[in-house]
Amino acid sequence: PAFIKSLQVQFNKLNEKQKQSVLSHYGLEKGCNIKERRLIFKKFILKRTHSMNEILEVIQKEKQDV
Repeated sequence: PAFIKSLQVQFNKLNEKQKQSVLSHYGLEKGCNIKERRLIFKKFILKRTHSMNEILEVIQKEKQDV
């Protein structure tokens, strides 16, 4: 679905510290490199435990905290 791609693009625009912060917000592993963080985030999205809007809000909040 398009929302998965949209969330991944928004997540990929974050710097690495912000990505780690988003992952830790949901209690996920922080990952040790870019590729691993992207994979962890994709698996998280596919579980569909949170809505797109919830995840986008967390990503937007991280962008603003810079």
